[in-house]
Amino acid sequence: MPPRTPPRTPPQMRSPVELTENQVRSRLEGLLAAIKNQDIEAIVSFYAPNAAIRATVNLAGGSQMIRLDGRQQIRDLLELAYPQMRITAVRYEDLVIEISPDRSQAVVTCTLFQSALARDQPLNSVANQRLVFRVIDQEILITEDISEETSRSFPKN
Repeated sequence: MPPRTPPRTPPQMRSPVELTENQVRSRLEGLLAAIKNQDIEAIVSFYAPNAAIRATVNLAGGSQMIRLDGRQQIRDLLELAYPQMRITAVRYEDLVIEISPDRSQAVVTCTLFQSALARDQPLNSVANQRLVFRVIDQEILITEDISEETSRSFPKN
């Protein structure tokens, strides 16, 4: 007789995940590590299936809005961009985490610093970042990622 698999707890009987500041900070740190390592699958796993990314980037001809909807568009952009660059640093400052009263959502704001090399040319970005984390099917996932690149200069350190 095959070994019995213990019964799964039905979703309605599981303890709900309640967000804490430490959980959200840990998810953010994991995302930044995945970005630094250019681990596309790990990055995508931090986002909800229907996540929306809105990023305003500064280009020579002015600012441009990048819109990505869902994991596949996020993956597609990373698969296009990452082979042409090497991320050299990613970090944040001025972190603020606001958790909703029911502990099902957290809004994270910070200044995000990223640097990379593309064709041996340095690329530096400083952006005002807003991430919305929500509990979805017992997982803490990003549902919104809004980034606006600033004209603030990249620190030398």
